Amino acid sequence: MNTFKKNQIIITALAIMIAIAGYLNFTDKASINEEKYVFNNNETDVSEEDSGLLVPNEEVLTNANVIEEISEEEFALTNETAIVEDEQNTVGEAVFVSSNSVDSRYFLEEKIDREQTRAYSMEILLGVINNEKLAEEQKIDAAAKMVDLQDRIEKEAAAESILEAKGFKEVFVRMDESGVDVVVNAEQLTEKELAQIADVVSRKTGVSAEHVVITPLKINK
Repeated sequence: MNTFKKNQIIITALAIMIAIAGYLNFTDKASINEEKYVFNNNETDVSEEDSGLLVPNEEVLTNANVIEEISEEEFALTNETAIVEDEQNTVGEAVFVSSNSVDSRYFLEEKIDREQTRAYSMEILLGVINNEKLAEEQKIDAAAKMVDLQDRIEKEAAAESILEAKGFKEVFVRMDESGVDVVVNAEQLTEKELAQIADVVSRKTGVSAEHVVITPLKINK
C-alpha cells in the first residue's frame, strides 16, 4: 500500500512539473507576439462527454480508460503543396517540397496553433494522471507520454532557434510520429541551404534526414 502511494506521488509530481514547464514555455512565446497578433481562445471544459475529442498530430486520451495514438493527416501547408512519393526520394536526403506564397501571419498562426494543441494534450494527460478511478499502469503511461511530448516541444524549439540564428528569418518546425516538417520563409532554397536545414533539424530532433520535409514559403507583404 505504501509503495502504491509513493508511486502515485512520484507520478503526480512528475506530471505537474512537466505541465508547468510546458505552460511557461507556451505563455512566454505567446507574450512575445501579443502586440502583433490577436486571436480568440475559446476554451472549453473537458467533461466526460467531450474528452474523446481528437487532437491532430498529437497523442491524446479518451475517457474510456484508453490512451490512444492518433494517426491523423499531417498539417496542411497550403492547397498547392506538392505530394512527394516515397519512390522519388533519395535515401538519406531530406525531402524538398515546393510551394507558393502565404499570408504574412502564417508562421505566427501555425506556432500559436501548435502551442494550443500541445497545451490541450498536456491538460488531458494530467487529467488522466489525477483520475483516481484509473489504474496505476495507465497513469504511468500518461506520465511517460507527457515526458515524450515535452521532449518533442523542446526539440522543435531548439531547431527553430538554431535555424533562425543561422539567418533563416522565420522557421516553423513540427514533429510527429512519421518525421519532421520544416517550413522556411523563403522564395527558394539553394542545395547548400537545404543541406544546412536538414543537418540542423536532424541533429536537434534525432530524426534522420530522409524523414525531414522542407518547404519554402514566401510571405506576402
